[in-house]
Amino acid sequence: LLTLKTKYRYERLALSLGKGQDITEILKTYIEKVNEIDKRDDEIIEFCRKLNDDSLKSVSKIGIIKYDAYSNTRNKLSFAIALLNRENTGVIFNSVYSIDGSNVFAKSINEGKANSTLSVEETDALKIAMNVKQ
Repeated sequence: LLTLKTKYRYERLALSLGKGQDITEILKTYIEKVNEIDKRDDEIIEFCRKLNDDSLKSVSKIGIIKYDAYSNTRNKLSFAIALLNRENTGVIFNSVYSIDGSNVFAKSINEGKANSTLSVEETDALKIAMNVKQ
């Protein structure tokens, strides 16, 4: 008899808390919604991780130096530009302008180091991109 009374009281309490609806069903629905939100959060976190990994590869540092390659040229039409990612890996382009024409050279950079000898202007552009004090 006591068990039936307790069950009846629980059911009345559950209905009153649920504003006429069964509180057990409301709680089940709530838990399902929380689980769905957790799943979305996990998806968002994974998406952010992938974005972070991709951003390591993209150009995020740039250094440029304009200069006159020859004494008979003016207006600093030659330039060296360093394009690096967050790990200081990338490329340096050097465009050398002369009266007869223009040439462009490219050199790869790996973790701040060049595979070949850099000109003064290329070194300066690399330092600027890496934010190294000159």
